Amino acid sequence: KNGFIITLSGISGAGKSHIFNNFEKLKAITTRPIRKDEENGVDKYFLSLEEFNDKNSKDEMCVVNNVFGNMYGYYKSDIEKTKTLK
Repeated sequence: KNGFIITLSGISGAGKSHIFNNFEKLKAITTRPIRKDEENGVDKYFLSLEEFNDKNSKDEMCVVNNVFGNMYGYYKSDIEKTKTLK
């Protein structure tokens, strides 16, 4: 059985998280500051720029982008896990 990945993109504050609150989703890795209603490892993975660059240089991440001066990406291992979701 083949799965699929949905990517939803939009500007900051557009409501992307609101749309996917009830879906199993990949957690983005970001260097942006954590917001008061977010929890590290639950909503996203919040890393320092140094940690982000280290993981990226070790080829642990993919879909790496700079958005308004903050880095975003996804762990390859998390993407691999989605292949086994039913």
